[in-house]
Amino acid sequence: MESAIRTQEQLHPLQQFSCPSCGNALSIVHPRAQEIACQYCGSVLDARSETHQILKSLGDPGRHQPKSFIRLGMTGEFDGRLYQVLARTRWRMDYQEYYTDEDGSGYSSEVWIYDEWLLMDQRRTYLYLVEDDEGYALSEEIVPETPMLLDDHRRMGFFRSHGRSIVREYGDAQALFFEGESNYRIQTGDQIQFASYKHGGIDYIAESRLHPETGELTEVEFFRERPLSRQQILEAFDTQASVQEIKESYHRWGFIGQAAWVSALAMGVLLLMAMFSDGKSLWKETLEVRPESMNRSYGPFKAEAPGLYRLNMRAAGLANNSEFPVLAYILNESGEPVNVLQGNFSYYSGVDDEGSWTETDDQASITFRLRQPGEYAIRLYWESANASQIEVSLRNGIMLTRWYLIAGLLFAAAGVYAHVKRSQLF
Repeated sequence: MESAIRTQEQLHPLQQFSCPSCGNALSIVHPRAQEIACQYCGSVLDARSETHQILKSLGDPGRHQPKSFIRLGMTGEFDGRLYQVLARTRWRMDYQEYYTDEDGSGYSSEVWIYDEWLLMDQRRTYLYLVEDDEGYALSEEIVPETPMLLDDHRRMGFFRSHGRSIVREYGDAQALFFEGESNYRIQTGDQIQFASYKHGGIDYIAESRLHPETGELTEVEFFRERPLSRQQILEAFDTQASVQEIKESYHRWGFIGQAAWVSALAMGVLLLMAMFSDGKSLWKETLEVRPESMNRSYGPFKAEAPGLYRLNMRAAGLANNSEFPVLAYILNESGEPVNVLQGNFSYYSGVDDEGSWTETDDQASITFRLRQPGEYAIRLYWESANASQIEVSLRNGIMLTRWYLIAGLLFAAAGVYAHVKRSQLF
């Protein structure tokens, strides 16, 4: 029997027909199905009548689209057995959630939306797959040793080995939408009451239904929910063509994301290297600030290849409360300026209510690109001799930090985008 279940793609349909409302093809596989809700138009049909009479409408299904790739009719393997997806109910939970923090513990009011997929195998055994924005859980009905519902102590335990654990969540869940087969007359607005506790990383839940008119308890069920990873869900539905496409996209976006983050990391390393690297020294000279040293050329220096260069100037011996503007021209072999660095050096000091103070600006630099190799010179010009010395240096092999920063941010953005696209696949 197990081998037959594994190889069969879908359960044999008992009925196949067209929806009388929208004309789309529908099928019924459960022999006790009373209603079937069309996933295309939202009409609820009588599964037991030959004409499949329209009983009511649940509204536009587009308002309650599935959260992932799972659809009615798909088959998935769980715990070695093949199940077919028969139905989906969307629930809204209004509940109390237990919390503990530095101020104490208690319950907070929360709202949550989730889907409950109904699955069935060839033995007519039910399985529920719970899906929300945080992931998946496989829900199975259990028979507790010590059945109980929520009481004033907010503690529950269905098995003697569990003891009494604090109730983590309790409240009401209301059905918002339904599609697929149902063995009872489902109504939007149907409510259940629930309470759950956690043991060994698994949620144990008690669900109860009340009569809508009398408020009397009509049904109690107990469930065990164990979390499933997204990868486990993909493996469970691995035989579906749509899942194969998702897996290919999943791995493709994963590769793109990894490549983007590796590239962003590489840009970060290069950025650090650029921040702490000042290139190779080509020329350096300390000049006395004298009239004869002004407006003359220094060098030459040889640029063996095009690329980035950096000219630095530092003034020393600045006169108090003065400014010392300097212009440094980079000249080509014809004596024509190809770039200029303006250094506005200054030194100020004084005394105020807070004590002595000084403000000094004694350094300037410019990074420029030489497009052709050759010999170049530097010409300095200043108007007033308000410093004693000026140190001039030239370096090549410069790395521009801004380009590595921009590239790193772009690669990081690509990595985030790939992660988002990957997470949206299922």
